[in-house]
Amino acid sequence: MKTRLNFAVALWAAFVLQTAAEGADYFVNKQGKDANDGASRATSFLTIQRGVDALKPGDTLSIGPGEYFENVQRANLGSPDVDTVIRAEIPGTAVLRGDGPAPEFKKVDGYRFVYAAQFDQQPKAVLEHNQLHTFFPKANVAELEFDPGFFHYDADSKTLYISNLDLSVPDQCRYTVSVEAKQGLELTHPQRVTIEGLAATGFDWGMLLVTPVSCVVRDCVCFMNVGGIMLQPPDGDGGKECGANNVVENCVCYGNTFAGIVRYAAKNDVIRNCYTYKNVRETNEHFGIMHYGGMPGRLLIKNNISWGHNFNFSVKPVHQERLENCVGLGYIRIRDEHMIHNLIGGG
Repeated sequence: MKTRLNFAVALWAAFVLQTAAEGADYFVNKQGKDANDGASRATSFLTIQRGVDALKPGDTLSIGPGEYFENVQRANLGSPDVDTVIRAEIPGTAVLRGDGPAPEFKKVDGYRFVYAAQFDQQPKAVLEHNQLHTFFPKANVAELEFDPGFFHYDADSKTLYISNLDLSVPDQCRYTVSVEAKQGLELTHPQRVTIEGLAATGFDWGMLLVTPVSCVVRDCVCFMNVGGIMLQPPDGDGGKECGANNVVENCVCYGNTFAGIVRYAAKNDVIRNCYTYKNVRETNEHFGIMHYGGMPGRLLIKNNISWGHNFNFSVKPVHQERLENCVGLGYIRIRDEHMIHNLIGGG
């Protein structure tokens, strides 16, 4: 009898320990309220920020379908002992947005190609989704007539002016306006955090991880931001605290204006099975997958496809990188001896 009792106690203790190790589940959806406890779909939070704030190491946050007009930030999330997860319940259907609907543009008298609309916020950029084109600001309206593909904002009259890159009329286009000079999801010093199935658009960076350690970004989509996914040290492209042992996999980044996927100061990191395309800003360098700064440890770039940039793959300065089984339909910047089994279409 005593043996059975000891076995039952041991079994119960193991169950309690396993439950504690697995952590709690939290939920966010568009029917929720931030005053809820978030512990079930019926009592879910309304915002992703509220859900991320609730997480402790080992917890999982599941985000329901919908557009979430917010930028999410958290410092020191996770621990090296257990996985902490931020995930879309259905990959690709939970979208962080830093942009909003554009007004209806009308032709401006005295100009051939300039159109205007009332808009009551200072725009950071105007996004045209059909051609994946981002409009940046010009100093005055007259410039738009002779240098199309930009916008001008008159704060006094709250008027937004645009001219399309191909000189087409606005009713052939689909616009949104970005008003957030922030990140979609910004985690500072995350440890063993997995981000899975989220999308982000209309931000500075769609997803920014500062000094990440053993983190995974998986099945995410970042489009029409300045940049898609960035992993970096706290001071940008250098420094001793750069994070290490991270993976970016199965992600898609397109229509951004600087780069799709970026690692500054890599240390035993992997970027694999990703697609990056048409991350373009006219007259500036733009990249599919790139690395910059000192490289304390190895960087493996494997099984990726990239096209439509100045540089489809770029590592600068070259050090411990390896480009393997990748397709680049344009130029690359990587040392020859660090490439194996790739298909390169440019130089």
